Amino acid sequence: MPRKIEFDVDASIEQATRLFWTQGYENTSLDELLGSMQISPGSFYNKFQSKKKLYRLCMDQYNDRHTVRRTKILFNPATPVPQAVRDFFRLVIEEVTGAEPARGTQSTGQSGERKELPRGCLMTNSICGEVLAQPDLGEYVITGIRDIQERLADRLREGVDQGDLPADFDAETAAGLMISWIQGLNKASQLGKSAEQLQKENEMLLSGLGMGR
Repeated sequence: MPRKIEFDVDASIEQATRLFWTQGYENTSLDELLGSMQISPGSFYNKFQSKKKLYRLCMDQYNDRHTVRRTKILFNPATPVPQAVRDFFRLVIEEVTGAEPARGTQSTGQSGERKELPRGCLMTNSICGEVLAQPDLGEYVITGIRDIQERLADRLREGVDQGDLPADFDAETAAGLMISWIQGLNKASQLGKSAEQLQKENEMLLSGLGMGR
């Protein structure tokens, strides 16, 4: 009979996510995970089976909390497409530079304080040899990033159809550029660039695409 789980699984995954996010998949040891999650080896293997399976759960949790929120902003039907794209990137920059709401989509957590997060993006950090070498993890990462690019392209095509963007606007190429820019924002934030500086650079990029203020 399976042993009863006697710890907060979501909280444990959150702690593991922060550790992977900061140190990377390969550089995070099982001992470090157990210490951060505050669980025993038996509890770990009973619930998660392996570091690889835990990492997949961490990516799921990250996408549930971050990618879904970004997508809601991008596809807000009440917002013109150029503004929706600017709002999307504003949130991306806030997140990759380390500060965001503690829970949900509100500006503060239950305590009224904002939670400080690691700089960068877990999904972008996962574009590395040790993760991509794991077939199931690599497929998850590549498929997820491709899905975001397709969603961006769909929204940009809506902008063309609605007259918010020029008729000859190349939505597919622009979406590819934006995905590359997100990777750049991630790395720039890890080098210590401020949210204010990245917002200025982002505004210049979007202005060049005809979506500036």
